[in-house]
Amino acid sequence: MGLWVIEREGIVPRDIPDRFKLGQRPPVWPPQVDLKPVTDRLTSAESRLLTAENDIDTLQVQVFGAWTFYTPSLTASVTNPTLGTGSVIQGLYRVIDDLVNLSFYVQFGTSGVNPGDGEYRLSLPSGFPASTGSLTAWFIGGGVAFDWSVAARRELFQVELFNSTTMKFHLKDATMFHNNPWTWAVDDRFGGSITYRT
Repeated sequence: MGLWVIEREGIVPRDIPDRFKLGQRPPVWPPQVDLKPVTDRLTSAESRLLTAENDIDTLQVQVFGAWTFYTPSLTASVTNPTLGTGSVIQGLYRVIDDLVNLSFYVQFGTSGVNPGDGEYRLSLPSGFPASTGSLTAWFIGGGVAFDWSVAARRELFQVELFNSTTMKFHLKDATMFHNNPWTWAVDDRFGGSITYRT
């Protein structure tokens, strides 16, 4: 605080301006700040950020393709399996130019299961058959099979194309059958991912 001096209006500190001398109302403290311009700028920035995020999502779809669900069909070379009540079979794919990225999952149900007979095959999404070049590929992806009846029993497999619309699965000693790598039963499951050209 500055030095105090006696002036006509009273005793005031030397460093206080005349307009704040004794007898006048001091300024409001703390100062009253109008925050509306600040909040308006923040709201505008948030809006621009959301717009940018939406633009990025749109660009990703344009560049990488949108993910699409489809329901594949599980068949066998002799008699098709019956997945039973509570089963799950689903696929998810996207197309980038002429390249198809695809994931699939098959789970047998809790009752009414019949493994069928023969080599197992799974359909590709309709409208995106494998190209001639892809048919010559020995390996287009991989996955894991799980035997629910024997705790933690798993088998790795590679995925091959059976034809332009169907894939098949190859384990270490043979292709996947109704009884290989085990006889498929309640809650058994397998899934994997592949990439092929269409």
